[in-house]
Amino acid sequence: MAIFELIANCNTPLEGGNIIRKGESVRINVHTLGAQPYNIFSNPENRRQVSQQLSSVGGIDIPANSSLLNNAHWSVRKIPTEFSKTILPDVQPANFEKFRMPWNETRIHQTIDDVEMKKNCISEVKSFFSEGMDMKYADEGLRGRCEMCMDFYENIKQYMGINAELSFKQMPKGCLGGYIPGSNKIELNSSLLTNPDCKETFNTILHESRHAFQEKAISSPDSVSVSNKVIEAWMENMESYVESKYDFEAYENQEIEKDANYFADSVMKKGMNNEYV
Repeated sequence: MAIFELIANCNTPLEGGNIIRKGESVRINVHTLGAQPYNIFSNPENRRQVSQQLSSVGGIDIPANSSLLNNAHWSVRKIPTEFSKTILPDVQPANFEKFRMPWNETRIHQTIDDVEMKKNCISEVKSFFSEGMDMKYADEGLRGRCEMCMDFYENIKQYMGINAELSFKQMPKGCLGGYIPGSNKIELNSSLLTNPDCKETFNTILHESRHAFQEKAISSPDSVSVSNKVIEAWMENMESYVESKYDFEAYENQEIEKDANYFADSVMKKGMNNEYV
């Protein structure tokens, strides 16, 4: 279940002489898996639940097929369920140094098909940009952008079968972020949120999520459709990982970096161009 706050963007007259006044808000519960602010009006089941909740909670009768249910009439905010979405300061940049054994977790027994997973990630990017959420992202402040990034990642990690914790931290200039295998964390530079263009930030989220997926493949090869040969190459690379500050060319040519770069770049490109794998 996800909790959303709907805020009226304008004065809207309803039947019976009632009116929704600009700024009025109502909190609703949506039980659809994957419900997010940018798809709450585009999914038929989401619309049905929104209509029902508006009536029962807010006393606002708007049919599910009404043209009043869209992002032009309503601003939608997902109510955070975890405090970890706060931007936190002072942490060192993440990398693969001192790779340790996998973290303890409840394993997902379903095998993740690498091709289908990528298609789902592409669809997620496609939905975000086709709904015009990139423009909304540009208009948001740092906290709003942070929340939208977290919402984006929540769906990505479900598709990829990973459960790494994502947070934004202060990092040195030039460092976009990193994945820490030993603690299963993705940490991104909070300076990314100052850019009104979300493309680089989303690309970085996908890149670091792919590193988490690589670690998942190494620690539980039966949980993914990746070949043993590729997994072995990833494992060897992680054990002899080269940091960019020592040799940038060698860093870029590593198997796990080439794979993560290709994954993130192709998902963003195909999603924004309405393509598929």
